[in-house]
Amino acid sequence: MPREVMGMSRGVATTGSRRSSLRRLAVAMHRQAIQAQLMKALEGSEEKVDLFHAALLVAQLDNAALDIEAYRQQLSDMAGEIVARLPARADDAAKLTTLKNYLFAGVRAGR
Repeated sequence: MPREVMGMSRGVATTGSRRSSLRRLAVAMHRQAIQAQLMKALEGSEEKVDLFHAALLVAQLDNAALDIEAYRQQLSDMAGEIVARLPARADDAAKLTTLKNYLFAGVRAGR
């Protein structure tokens, strides 16, 4: 094999190795950033921890493109729909029934 071709193939291998190293570094940096956000989210008293946000951060470890704000908006929209279905002065049993109907009635209906 001519020297020029051998040199080019080594250069391609080196470039591929660099890309691979950069990808690993980007993944490590992403993981560290999410871990720092997760630690901050879990600070404070247990009652004040936003478990939904913490769960989304954990999910973001595997899916960097996960849009946390879109999911928070979706949860807020769902909560609004559930509240709108509650009867006036609903007791705990009525709240639970409304929540169960919202979450599971659509499953049977094929939603």
